[in-house]
Amino acid sequence: MDKRLLLKAAFLSQAVILLTGLAALWFFYVRQGVNWASVFRLDNAGLVFGCGTLLAAGLVMMQILLVTFVPHEKLRDDGTNKIFYTYSYPILALLMSFGAFAEELLFRAAIQPGLGIVLTSALFAVIHVRYLKKWILLLGTFVMSLALGWLYEVTQMIWAPVWAHFLVNFVMICFGKNGLFVPKDEPEAGEKQ
Repeated sequence: MDKRLLLKAAFLSQAVILLTGLAALWFFYVRQGVNWASVFRLDNAGLVFGCGTLLAAGLVMMQILLVTFVPHEKLRDDGTNKIFYTYSYPILALLMSFGAFAEELLFRAAIQPGLGIVLTSALFAVIHVRYLKKWILLLGTFVMSLALGWLYEVTQMIWAPVWAHFLVNFVMICFGKNGLFVPKDEPEAGEKQ
């Protein structure tokens, strides 16, 4: 896939998710009397950044352990991440922050209160369609969503899972951009396949 086309598609898909989340919030909550300010409230920035950072560190460690101990062919995606690695850090930061905000708004703020953490996490995993044939990647996405859902329940602020989601994605894409903690395409000399 072309690098510019992938970037446009990524931003477009996140815009659709964001608009869907805003529409769902309006339809299921704002129309029923919940105000927008309560959805976006930030009562305790220390709690958001502290808990979000700690959770993100744990999720990053989980991904590092997967890459360390799981055979690499089970972890390779469809090649999309390799294209993402070619983008500049500011573009990656913008894309990861937009994606984290859009996905958490839809899944945590709009869907989770009605469906609960487990069903919401199943939906979250399934929208990552490029992982549907890679069960370990799908399971990792599901576990990440469970953790983000738990963080939302504990803090009752959307900004905590948004921050954690952004950190996990941005740190892992930066690692990958630098060749760290990513599945190798070919085994090194002397390594079994």
